[in-house]
Amino acid sequence: RRRGACNVERRRLWPTKIIQAGQKAGQNNLIKAVFKMGADLVGARWPIRMLNCFPLLRGITGRFIGLGIGRESVRSPAA
Repeated sequence: RRRGACNVERRRLWPTKIIQAGQKAGQNNLIKAVFKMGADLVGARWPIRMLNCFPLLRGITGRFIGLGIGRESVRSPAA
């Protein structure tokens, strides 16, 4: 294994764990809310209601989850 790959894995470990923990918490809360209330999200917690009211927030949330935190930059050896 190349040395650089280990460095990337080490740098990406905590951001990955943070995103995954947030995904798990969000998923568990959303599933609980849906099962408790059915399709009606009126009594859901405020973050879920905000996502339902403002479609832009859903896009931002998806982008944050998809891109993560502490993104890596590609560096060319020729540069």
